[in-house]
Amino acid sequence: MKKVFIITGRTGAGKSTLCQKLEKHFNYPLLSFACMGKEFANANGYNRIRECHSEMGLNVFKTKISRAYFKYN
Repeated sequence: MKKVFIITGRTGAGKSTLCQKLEKHFNYPLLSFACMGKEFANANGYNRIRECHSEMGLNVFKTKISRAYFKYN
């Protein structure tokens, strides 16, 4: 079973740098919620993630982005 690392922190704290190092060290894929969120927002006609989930409602946003990116068995 593979481990999942969830990295959070403030802007400029070094999250991306740490994730890149973990990705190389453990040979794991990097999954960026920020990149997914931006892509999803843009695909739905929004410029920013915040605009998208504010207008859709956070629960609807979470459901739709989950269905767009993750397959459930």
